[in-house]
Amino acid sequence: MLALLIWAFAVYGLIVGVTKLVRFFYRRSSPENRLTLVLLVQDGENYVEGLLRTICYRAFLSKKEMRIVLVDTGSRDTTREIIRRLEENDARIELVESSQEFDPELIRALWAETGTESPFLLIDLRGYKNNRKIIPYLAVIVEL
Repeated sequence: MLALLIWAFAVYGLIVGVTKLVRFFYRRSSPENRLTLVLLVQDGENYVEGLLRTICYRAFLSKKEMRIVLVDTGSRDTTREIIRRLEENDARIELVESSQEFDPELIRALWAETGTESPFLLIDLRGYKNNRKIIPYLAVIVEL
């Protein structure tokens, strides 16, 4: 009798585990959960690493599929090197270098490759210098 009860719990646990695994992969592959976040940055070495790490961590916790595209519009500090280093370690992060202050064709191309089903968010961070205001704001957006 005890063996039958143990087997029943084991089968139940296996079924629940497989169901959760299938739902996890289905949710990850559905296009409506993939958020494309485009951040325009310039001379942001003070905040860009903390910002990206916080966004990636919050996206992981909320199980949200995310693509983070950073458009660097001519940084004169180490912003590009920081982003390149983070890009090597995380497949969700992409760096796009632009020589123009604002390139509408580049934004249109990013929007077009995202598709009509997925949310697209463009945020200009070039004027921000205080990372204590930026990081909580974007972390909340990721969790929505």
